Amino acid sequence: SRENKMETTSEQGQNKNTESTREGNKDKDTQQTQAGDKQRQESNSQHHKSTQSQEHEPKNATKDISPYHSPSKRKREESESDEPTKRQRVTEPTQTERKSFTRRVITLAAATPEMVDKLAEISSDAEIMKNIGRGTPWSRHYVDDLVDQARRDEKTSLDRLEYFHWLLLAKTETEPEQVVGLISLHPYKQQRALQIRIFVAPSGQGHGSSGVELAMDAYEKLPIRSKQKVWSIIKPTNRGSVRLFEKSREWRGERDARVYGDIHRAFLYLPPRY
Repeated sequence: SRENKMETTSEQGQNKNTESTREGNKDKDTQQTQAGDKQRQESNSQHHKSTQSQEHEPKNATKDISPYHSPSKRKREESESDEPTKRQRVTEPTQTERKSFTRRVITLAAATPEMVDKLAEISSDAEIMKNIGRGTPWSRHYVDDLVDQARRDEKTSLDRLEYFHWLLLAKTETEPEQVVGLISLHPYKQQRALQIRIFVAPSGQGHGSSGVELAMDAYEKLPIRSKQKVWSIIKPTNRGSVRLFEKSREWRGERDARVYGDIHRAFLYLPPRY
């Protein structure tokens, strides 16, 4: 009976070991199955993503797999190849719009009737003349008298002259020569010297500095024994003229002057002979 009991107990132990082994193998199989399912899901999702990206790519697109042509390098090469074209688009309009002007001055006495008409038109504009003299436009009668006086002065000795007038003319390759302003020297009694006066039409904007240089050069070439000092007296509100004389190396800013009860900017001409 003892032997039977022992055999029964050993058989039961073997059965338990067999069942535990089976359960362990079953768990391993379950884990391996789950791991395989997970891998299949990941591979399927990756395949799905690659399929979608291929659908969005153009049919004719080609992939450059060369290590010497990376996307960043190719983009840089394309931008470098476009640079000359971009520079041309920026510079070409300025080159075509740029004009080449030819400027000169002639004495008022040598003005033609058409030039006198143009001077009368310019000087009758209140906006142009607001900073000249008393700030009032010139009448046609005044312009005619000015021209007649200039022609009479031609018969007078230069050493006795007190007034000098030059018309400023400008032209381009496509536009004819026309009057764009007037430059004058007249007595400046406070300093026993001469005072320069200039005004230009809107079409002559930018010609002022060249006109002043041409007029002063013409004055310097006159055969006068003793040339007087030349001043420029400018209203502070005339900012364009103030900037013109401030930038010039031949004009030196001096102490402000009082004219007609108002304070004006004063500049003294320093010719090369000084």
